[in-house]
Amino acid sequence: MSNRLCWPIGLLLPVAALIALPGAVLAGQSPLPADRATIEACLKREKTSPATCINRIYAPCSAKPAGSSTVGMEDCAARELGVWDERLNAAYRKLVGGDLGKVDALPENRPTEAPIAKAVKGAVLLADMEKAWIDFRTRKCDASALTAEGGTLARTIYSTCYFDETARQALFLQSIVDDLASR
Repeated sequence: MSNRLCWPIGLLLPVAALIALPGAVLAGQSPLPADRATIEACLKREKTSPATCINRIYAPCSAKPAGSSTVGMEDCAARELGVWDERLNAAYRKLVGGDLGKVDALPENRPTEAPIAKAVKGAVLLADMEKAWIDFRTRKCDASALTAEGGTLARTIYSTCYFDETARQALFLQSIVDDLASR
């Protein structure tokens, strides 16, 4: 059995918030109620294309004078990240705590790229998926920031990539929650 499936489920997603980020994104601030409401209203309007709701906080925030500096852009990114991270964690908790987390994942149904030696609970596979995604997000955003290496723009590129990837994962997890609820 792969060692990566053996990490404690108790560490699940809150660990994601502790991954080191440049600048203000690390702040881990709670989302502002107005930012939450902006994303929520957009998601209600854009049911068929929820990805259009990504960047709804960052774009107008960074267009203001206070958001146009590196520090300002990082703060704008942190605000957007806070909303999407909260949504991601809520959807993840629903999946792990619900029927999907309790289902027995059987070895014969796993892909060759992710074999397991014996049946495990779905929560273990979900935790493994999130751990791999966190690692992917960090590396993807780090590679994206290389395009501006040597300047402060690299930090901004990293921060915006980070909230964008978090938003996409939140939407992905929510789509699974919604799919299960519709059955």
